Amino acid sequence: MVFVLYGNIMATHTRLVYICAQEMGLVGTPAFELRNVDWSEILYPKDGFDYDKSPFKRIPWFEDTENGVRLFESRAIVKYMAMKINSPPIPRYDDPVDVANFEVACSLELGDFTTYTKMLLYELVHGSMAHQKPTDEHLAKSYRETLTRNFEGYERILSKQRYLAGDKLSVVDLFHIPSALWLAMVGGIPALGEGTLPFTKSDGSDGTLPIPKSADRTWPLPQTADGTLPFPHLREWWNSLMELESVRKVNGQFIEIMQNMRGPHRAEGHGEEEAK
Repeated sequence: MVFVLYGNIMATHTRLVYICAQEMGLVGTPAFELRNVDWSEILYPKDGFDYDKSPFKRIPWFEDTENGVRLFESRAIVKYMAMKINSPPIPRYDDPVDVANFEVACSLELGDFTTYTKMLLYELVHGSMAHQKPTDEHLAKSYRETLTRNFEGYERILSKQRYLAGDKLSVVDLFHIPSALWLAMVGGIPALGEGTLPFTKSDGSDGTLPIPKSADRTWPLPQTADGTLPFPHLREWWNSLMELESVRKVNGQFIEIMQNMRGPHRAEGHGEEEAK
């Protein structure tokens, strides 16, 4: 058996699968292989593209060489691998309570977190840096406000349990990381920390996105009435994810590539090239 993942580590949803595969202990074993897909195969017209492997011509896509199963949706790929090898980061499907809690968390991640982090990411990073499109401040403000409201719900949940689906880490926690990491790095989600990585535009000029820093009092968020920072359990949860060895390894590879590039790859800003 070999799980073959076709993607590009610069793509958020390839990293989503890769982080989970790393946490499952698959990366670095004969059972898992990451095959790089060049952006040109996705972004430009090409005769003979095999739409059976990716009907929407997006990455990543996946194949299990043991039985020929092909998948093209990142979260489905992760769940398939976890169930196939009986990996702990996914609940046992003979326990209806665990499964229900897991599915609730999956719904929250996709509908209340990642949907808005990806749209905010486009406004703050991909639009201006990949397409020279100015940030729509009204949209960005709306996405931030929605995330803040949703963080309040996350805070209520995480004040009672360590992770989103319960007291054990599951893949749904890891699903949050790729797009939110981008935003956290440029200070786009102050609730999760300071920006840590400056960017340049794709033409080599300086980026215009201000990166919040504690030195100029644009970070952290205003304190609450009792003098504490808001969303302490959300930040504790996020920081615990960032400290996982699997997450550190994949994020480290991503950040190293970013630091060695002239600017974020143009393709990272194209919504149509990535699977969900």
